[in-house]
Amino acid sequence: MFSHSTAGMTALLADRSLPAEAPSWGSERLPTLGYLLRSGVGTPAESYLLFVTEYMRSPDGEIWPPDTGTIAGWYALGKPLGGAFSRAPETAHSVTVNRVLPAVNWDPASGASVQGAGFVTSSRHDGSAFLPGADYANVLFDVWTNRDFWLSIPKDMPPLPKRQREGKTPYKWRRQLWRVDGAGEGGPSYLVLKDTVFGGEPTQWHFWTWSEKIGTPEEAAAGESFLADKPGAKIAQCRELKGNRFTAVGQFGVDVEYYLAAPADTPRHTLRFGVSQGAYGVGRAIPEYQDLLCLQREDDGEYFVVLCAREQNAAVPQFETCAEGRAVKISGDFGSDIVFVCRERSTGKVGSFQFEAEALVIQERSGRLRLLFGSPGNFVSERLTIRTSVPVEAKIGDGEILVFARPGNDQAGIEIEQAGSWTLGKGSDKGVKWMPAKERGGTLSFPSGAAKAVLTKRR
Repeated sequence: MFSHSTAGMTALLADRSLPAEAPSWGSERLPTLGYLLRSGVGTPAESYLLFVTEYMRSPDGEIWPPDTGTIAGWYALGKPLGGAFSRAPETAHSVTVNRVLPAVNWDPASGASVQGAGFVTSSRHDGSAFLPGADYANVLFDVWTNRDFWLSIPKDMPPLPKRQREGKTPYKWRRQLWRVDGAGEGGPSYLVLKDTVFGGEPTQWHFWTWSEKIGTPEEAAAGESFLADKPGAKIAQCRELKGNRFTAVGQFGVDVEYYLAAPADTPRHTLRFGVSQGAYGVGRAIPEYQDLLCLQREDDGEYFVVLCAREQNAAVPQFETCAEGRAVKISGDFGSDIVFVCRERSTGKVGSFQFEAEALVIQERSGRLRLLFGSPGNFVSERLTIRTSVPVEAKIGDGEILVFARPGNDQAGIEIEQAGSWTLGKGSDKGVKWMPAKERGGTLSFPSGAAKAVLTKRR
């Protein structure tokens, strides 16, 4: 942000005489902050997500204690969809960020005290994968105490849903996250969150969206009549929602379709909150209002939620839970995606597909199959078997298999079984080796670092 404090420096910070070029930025882990996940940089459908995983190192607004574990910003299809409010003390309490927090009672009329926002949290990173079509992260958060901290719930915040008892520290929660970008493949772009809570405390799950209003898909489909009473730049009181499918009608032409795979039978609520505030060097206040989806648990367990970005003139996808509650299937004219997430490596079956992994996405697109392994695992179908010791992406088409792997510092072997004779084709990275099996398929060997292999079928 340019202001009086950067007077005279603007020409150096933004030199318009330099040639314009889209940066080749990809997803990465920032060790002192978290995961910065992005794709399509410089395109109209750019996607971006910031997952904060580290505890604060500065008391003055770098990140604050409630931010650890949050989705601080999510953009998809080129539009802002959800995230933290603008960085100001009035909107930085744990109730105004996207995370799992201990159950809290808040009613400004009662004058009751509420939990502080000084959660002291350590994080353990248990896996990640940065692939061309998706990103995956698995982090365990240990919230071991709640110290006094000067952040407080905004005094104008509407009352939250009443809880039987408030949650306390310590508790733990594991956040497993898939960010899938389907913009370049003709499929959906979505975020999948599986948050698993331990510690025996009641909790609640918060996600805020830059939307006009939240309702059921049937209500949102009514269009103008549904939005006739949209609050705009006003606060809206808490109201209960029914079901497991909701639509957040976006402020910028892209909606968020929520699908709640778990919990299945607990209360759901929404409310609207916002403020009008300026920033350093900006003369006028700008209104920022978001809608909250609040879920609850009284016990340990999972919050398993899909958030699908959809342009407002596009068809609404269908959702269903499968693989004994460990996967969600998203389907539409584009084909289908099966998103499998488990706390540890487990087996699953959907239709003719059998698999074993911690995290796996299976995409079907007009005769082509795409597998996104967020962890080591294997996949078996009627015609194909893949076993991998590292996160990998594989596109299987007619006569060609494209494989992309990031094996880290160790060589990785990926076994592929499919009928026919296969050879390493043009476009494969240097150092990649293909060792054919006697009967069918073979093994790909990748050197350390990122690598791509192209297998072609001999005619």
